[in-house]
Formats: sequence, structure tokens, C-alpha cells
Amino acid sequence: MKKNIHSYKVIKIIEMASLVVLEVLFLTILLSNHVMRSSIYSDKTIFTLCVMMWIAMVMNFLFILYDFVKLRELKVQNHQLENLIYLDEKTGIPNRSGVDILFDTFKSPEDIKDMGCVVSEISNIRAINEKYGKVYGDKIIFDFSKMFEDVSKLYGFAGRNGGNEFIALLKNCSEARMHEFLTALNKRITDYNTLSEKEVGIALGFKYVINRDSEYNTLSEMLAAAYKLLRE
Repeated sequence: MKKNIHSYKVIKIIEMASLVVLEVLFLTILLSNHVMRSSIYSDKTIFTLCVMMWIAMVMNFLFILYDFVKLRELKVQNHQLENLIYLDEKTGIPNRSGVDILFDTFKSPEDIKDMGCVVSEISNIRAINEKYGKVYGDKIIFDFSKMFEDVSKLYGFAGRNGGNEFIALLKNCSEARMHEFLTALNKRITDYNTLSEKEVGIALGFKYVINRDSEYNTLSEMLAAAYKLLRE
């Protein structure tokens, strides 16, 4: 779709440029040719044809401008559609499709050297749903996702893997950097729970792996290893 929009935009630019060139060429010939200029004013038929041609050119120019406006709207709609595909509908952060696209950008083991992978889940979401209802449970997931994304963007990337599960990928990760990330995340959760009027707050379960020794060849392997630790 992006390619089609770009091609259409190029065509419209060429069309507008051609129209401008023709108009400039016509005016140049008209201004430099005294006989033609005199003929236009003396011959009503030629004058009428010139006026009609100018009106047609102006209308074409306006139609091209209108096409650019509609093209901009189409690009916005296309961006919104991409968001629907790659962003989680409930939280607005990248969903599993978005995570998979990111994974595909790392082609070799060298690309993920020193990468850290964190998998986390709101471990008490079922208890929250049972005590306060699913609407409040969804609010908890939304609020946590924003905290998770806000902290993660300082270190790398965050995404929702579905349900109450979230993934963070940390660049240039060491044990110290991972500890720094988790400390910042836990502080946000503690502050949130302290300000909450509910008795039951967010309880977070998480595990992580760090590829400092190039143990893993792909991000999928790192993710699987982190999930294995989380399920043990």
C-alpha cells in the first residue's frame, strides 16, 4: 500500500510539473510573439479558445492539488490501519505481530550480541478480575502497559505478547543495566499501588536472559528461554 501511494504521488508531481511547464511555455511564446498576441485580441474565436484553455489548465491544477489533499488523508488512514495491525488494540503498545516484525530485523547472532530479553506477567490478574471485575482488570493491564512501555523505551523496546504477558528487549544489556531497568519498573509499580484506592494492586512476575556470552543465535531462542524460566 505504501508503495502504491508513493507511486501515485510521483505521478501527480509529474503531472503538476508538466502542467506548469506547458503554462510557462505558452506564456513565453505569447509574450514574445507580437503577431500571435494581436491575433488573440482581434479574433474572438482564438480569444475564446485561449480563455477556455486557461480555465481548463487552472481547473486541472486545482484538481491535482485536491488529489494531494486526498493522498495525505489516505496516508493517515494507511498509518491508522498499520497501527491496528501492529499495535495492541487494548493497550496501544506493539502486539505480537509488531514484536515479530522487530525480531525479523535481527538477522544474525552478531545483531543480538549483548541483548537482554525480559518476559513479565501480571501474576495476580485473575484475582483482580474476580475481586473487582474484568473492566477494572482491563484497566490494570492498560495502566501497566503504559508504565512498562515508558520504562522500556529508555532501554530498548516493549510489546504485549497477549493476555497479561509483556516482553522487553534491552540493548547493550548487562546484569547492571538489567537490574537498573527492573528497579525502575518496580518503583513505578510500587508508586502505582500506593496511589491506588484498591486493596489489591499489581503483582509482577518476570524472568530474563542476557545474551552477553552469545549463547543464543536468535531473539526467538532468547524469548523461549525466558519463558521457560517464567514457567518453572
